[in-house]
Amino acid sequence: MEATKVNFNTDTALKEQAEKLFGQMGINMTTALNIFLKATVQQGRIPFALMGDAAASRERIHRALLEAQTQAADPATQWLSEEESFGRFESKYGL
Repeated sequence: MEATKVNFNTDTALKEQAEKLFGQMGINMTTALNIFLKATVQQGRIPFALMGDAAASRERIHRALLEAQTQAADPATQWLSEEESFGRFESKYGL
């Protein structure tokens, strides 16, 4: 495999944080970037979701709603009355 150099600019603090994290994983920046590039080419897209805070919040809410719907449809799900729920909350948190 023929190697080529790639140069790019990034924030100094980000670079240092990434190098520290990659070091904890036992890899260096070059290996991490090659993993990213290979995954991108193999998948034909960025290998993770790119979303801002609002989109991430919507995604978390959507997953929670789907989980709640799945749980509600499960006949084994046990529902507590309001009194039982608050009673457990009070006993657990001493309120």
